[in-house]
Amino acid sequence: MPTEYSKLTFITCVTPSGIVYAVASELLCSPDVPTRQLDYRGGRARGDRMSFERSTGAHDRHARNRVSASGRRTTLVTMPITPDDKDWTWVTTRRCGFCGFDPGGVHRTQIADRIAESSDGWRGVLARADADHRPNDHTWSPLEYGCHVRDVHTVMRERLELMLTVTPATFANWDQDEAAADGRYGEQDPGVVADRLEANAAAFATAYRAVADDEWEREGLRGNGAAFTVWSLAAYALHDLEHHRVDVGLPATPERAE
Repeated sequence: MPTEYSKLTFITCVTPSGIVYAVASELLCSPDVPTRQLDYRGGRARGDRMSFERSTGAHDRHARNRVSASGRRTTLVTMPITPDDKDWTWVTTRRCGFCGFDPGGVHRTQIADRIAESSDGWRGVLARADADHRPNDHTWSPLEYGCHVRDVHTVMRERLELMLTVTPATFANWDQDEAAADGRYGEQDPGVVADRLEANAAAFATAYRAVADDEWEREGLRGNGAAFTVWSLAAYALHDLEHHRVDVGLPATPERAE
């Protein structure tokens, strides 16, 4: 069987015991085992077969086992997301047309509260029945976004703490797509993710509340040379947090009670 593919067709074999196996089209099922399609979005079997445009040799790490609520074990095949290699540092100086974030409208006294409030609504998003469903083949599921946001709080808090300790601070690049794959974001427990997201948001907000007036211009350098101050790091992180709220159908900023 060839070791490289530009296009793979995945078939699922449903055994009499209800176990579903996902296999490449070159590995055909035994004639006495019925073949059905496994919908990667929710483990539902529908139709006959499905094709995925896949990166060469990348399919193994995206296959995983899951036990459904009914106790049936399935093997899910998850589409790889094309890595986002855009430089988003421009959001520290310009308005984002997608989510409306405007760094010019953020005062340093608002940062901690907005970080804390950014977690509002996520628990409801992660409780959706289809939270692990990717809407298309190039967009994360709400669960994957939730895992990412959870980790944004931690990574950015650690960078802030480093900048307040070392001058100038240097932190490595964070490969977010690699973190999603290695951390198996799509397999995590939504309730646990919600708990950690809220706790991490509170810790990150607390860290910014502790920033002294003379510390906002302290500097840090990312591995690719991008320079941040404590202020611009806050703008960069806050945009990420509010932008992803819009990605999952929440308002960029929670509505405040009058």
